[in-house]
Amino acid sequence: MEYILLQTNQRLNKNPRLLYVIDFIHNHPTWPKNIRITNSSDIKEIKLKIDYLSKVENNTHYFVQANDLLFNDVHIKTNSFVAGNYTFQNFNLYSIAKTRNDGLFIDKQIFGFDIFETIFFHISRYEEYYLMQSDMDSRGMLQEKKQFLVRENLEQIPVVDHLIYCFALSLGLEPKKARTQKTISHDIDHLHKYHSFLHFLRLQAGILKRGHFSKFFTQLTQYIQKINPYDSFDVLLSKKNVGEKYIFYHMGGHSKYDVKVDTKDTLLWESLALAKERGYQIGLHPGYESIIQESLLSEEKKRLESLVGGEVMLGRNHYLKFVFPQALEALANVGITNDHSIGYNRRIGFRCGTGFPYKLFNVAKNTITNITEHPLIIMDQCLIELSLLLKKDMKDIHASFLHENEFFTLISYNFHNSIFDFAEMRGLDIKTIYVNLIEH
Repeated sequence: MEYILLQTNQRLNKNPRLLYVIDFIHNHPTWPKNIRITNSSDIKEIKLKIDYLSKVENNTHYFVQANDLLFNDVHIKTNSFVAGNYTFQNFNLYSIAKTRNDGLFIDKQIFGFDIFETIFFHISRYEEYYLMQSDMDSRGMLQEKKQFLVRENLEQIPVVDHLIYCFALSLGLEPKKARTQKTISHDIDHLHKYHSFLHFLRLQAGILKRGHFSKFFTQLTQYIQKINPYDSFDVLLSKKNVGEKYIFYHMGGHSKYDVKVDTKDTLLWESLALAKERGYQIGLHPGYESIIQESLLSEEKKRLESLVGGEVMLGRNHYLKFVFPQALEALANVGITNDHSIGYNRRIGFRCGTGFPYKLFNVAKNTITNITEHPLIIMDQCLIELSLLLKKDMKDIHASFLHENEFFTLISYNFHNSIFDFAEMRGLDIKTIYVNLIEH
């Protein structure tokens, strides 16, 4: 093992936010496993030194200028922050700053911006704490259009993954250039398409409103012949080894956005059995209000555990609702240690700046949590919305995104059991994208 000595001031030396970032770097898949960053001068195996200070003090060391914006106890508003564009080889790397500055990522051993605070900003979701009412969406979260990466049109770039790879490379290390891998997951909200005759009529009205008149007769046939197009599990649940595979079951809730769940439903039991048979990890899809009401979350978790016959430690929140820090604390208190909620509802991309799993940080309590976040990168509904918005074929949108992110990250997908039919009723084909994804 070799070490990089990070020399900083007394206040930052044991700063939990800086230590959190260093731990994140060490565990990042591109970072060399034989290299560790330390602030202990007692270690003899020092490969190189980085000064993390307010000004240059030693011209023989690498130097990162400390911003002193986020590594303190005073929470600041970041809605005016902008991205600086810094170049390194074939990469564009992006800072977070109060004023926009562009330049070289590294010049004569001096880095162009505060790498450590930039990483912390993205992975801690710093901007999503202490929100003003005017910044919130209907879920109580920071509106997507006001999030930094979206404002700067950078959400489709894994800015943190690129930054860590280039940081290692610029120090003369040998980071791992790995081809991007994928994980598959599914949210099970509705097991059945038609809940009642009134619900059927509403769906038919939607078809007529959108002008897809041929689908009117498709739905009529489904309803009369009792065909349930949401029973897509044989296609949805991949038999192949396509990386990690997850499925999240909705167990009811107490809001208008939740679905009543019949735990005696034959299809529920059959899908659970098939998921286990095909190597899926089973998790909870909490009700809309449950993520901020611990008693409801605990009740739903126990309900799913009684069905699967074991402890449930995975979760993805309904509507991807994740309010900081309440969601962190509720998940920890009921024993959910792996969350898959942090992604976009209206677009595809890297809300955390990374596609790789990592430990979340509670900014309010200034401490690392025991919750591992698995960022959600592509949700089926977002591909459909982008296709309709941009008037582009979904296959082209998806292929372009994969091409731009061929290396350096992880792409996690979420496909609902209802999505094939949902797309078909709008004259779209998302099933082919999914089948190609799991076959290749």
